[in-house]
Amino acid sequence: LWGVAMVYLGDAQEPLLRNRIASDSPRWSWAETLGAARPGSSYRVSELVFTHVRDRCEELGIREGDEVRCLGSQRWALELQRSDGRRVLLEQDYAWFVQVEHVERE
Repeated sequence: LWGVAMVYLGDAQEPLLRNRIASDSPRWSWAETLGAARPGSSYRVSELVFTHVRDRCEELGIREGDEVRCLGSQRWALELQRSDGRRVLLEQDYAWFVQVEHVERE
């Protein structure tokens, strides 16, 4: 499958195409995930979609309802700042499955 990103989600027992997940969730929007986060913007985590994503985020101290700020993006990971000021790296493969709401800063 050339040009289509695949992610292995351990508890799903098989690789899933991102498009399949999007079509199965009518409220899903890739633009509203941490995978599309912009450096300098803040977000509130609204949903951690899969068990492995939730487990990884919990290891980093990120839970649903938490606020994070995107400090930068690399090909393989996002640098995030938690509300307590701690900086963490979240791999892009996980970031696409963290739904967020943009938080406006005054």
